[in-house]
Amino acid sequence: MNLKDTQDTKQLRNLSILIFGFLAFLLILSIFNVYPGGYSIENETTESFSIEKTSFLKKENIEITITHDNELRAILLKSEITSLKILWIVSCMVILGFIFDIVSYISKNKKNMLFYITIVLLIIIIPLNVYLYLSKLNNIESYLSSLNLS
Repeated sequence: MNLKDTQDTKQLRNLSILIFGFLAFLLILSIFNVYPGGYSIENETTESFSIEKTSFLKKENIEITITHDNELRAILLKSEITSLKILWIVSCMVILGFIFDIVSYISKNKKNMLFYITIVLLIIIIPLNVYLYLSKLNNIESYLSSLNLS
């Protein structure tokens, strides 16, 4: 093992620590409901629940009373909020994994077919992920507005 291989290994290890540290930071933020959209379900009972929308600077509480008329919309709202948070966590892990693969290929100067497949997959996944995330946020907002009107 020569000096260049040792330096490449150290760079890759440092990069791994940096990327996984960033992933841990994003996961900790999502645990405290600080993520894009930041919706969480609080104080859930059989008759009502409250939705807390958290952003970096403010918190907004919305109280939802469950009636016979809006029961299905309330269940769909809870489901969308749960799936939004799961989508955020999985997206962070997948995209950071792809970025880690690309950077490790570049640092090793190995640009083989797998490198290009990884880049193409990342180019496809990011816009799909953004579209899915925005549509989930839009669904949550529409459920909230329909529940507040009824």
